Amino acid sequence: MKKILFTLLFPMLFTSNPKAQTVKEPVKNIPSPKLPKETLSKNDSVSNFEMEDRIFQKTEIEAEFPGGANAWEKYLQSNLNANLNSENKIPNGTYVVFIRFIVAKDGTISNLAAETRHGYGMEEEAMRVIKIGPKWIPAMQNGNIVKAFRRQPFTFLFK
Repeated sequence: MKKILFTLLFPMLFTSNPKAQTVKEPVKNIPSPKLPKETLSKNDSVSNFEMEDRIFQKTEIEAEFPGGANAWEKYLQSNLNANLNSENKIPNGTYVVFIRFIVAKDGTISNLAAETRHGYGMEEEAMRVIKIGPKWIPAMQNGNIVKAFRRQPFTFLFK
């Protein structure tokens, strides 16, 4: 009985009433959110304002060590602790350590964090070398210098 009643009522729900009138009201303009005047200058747009403090995950041009990959390699060779293996008795093998950090607009490094946990002091050594290094060249997005995350791999080979 319930199935039959539902079947009979269901088509009625979607039939139109020819006497019903549709009233069309004009769409009102919805005001955009207003920011305090001191937050934006005449030349700023909301998108530029929002980019100011945003930390980008991916950018058109990533932040890089000054001098590029060759300079980074030379810097690591001269600054990584060569005695790490003998001090910590690390088993032979190849270990890849990932360090994540933020490169600010002025090239300073902050918020260092190890993404791997091999132990034996490798993550700490990689973070130490980044901390004592020079300022990096900041990332760029849409022609603007921006604050961005950087994920830097370090490969340790112990024999």
